[in-house]
Amino acid sequence: MPVAAIARVVQEEDTRLWRLISRLVEAAHAAADWSQVRSIAIDETSSRRGRCYVTAFLDAQTHRLLYVAPGAPA
Repeated sequence: MPVAAIARVVQEEDTRLWRLISRLVEAAHAAADWSQVRSIAIDETSSRRGRCYVTAFLDAQTHRLLYVAPGAPA
């Protein structure tokens, strides 16, 4: 569900929800244990229509998402 739709449901500003999401993701990322990662897989994909790309980094063995890097619009 898009954040804007959630904001309408909970009657909150979407910018406030994005700040909360950002803090939670940063905390989870900082607490992640990557000591067992031995090899990675990298894939570039479109995040939405209009050729806006992201690069995804995954643990090649478990397929767990490690990091997503935003790309520049094409």
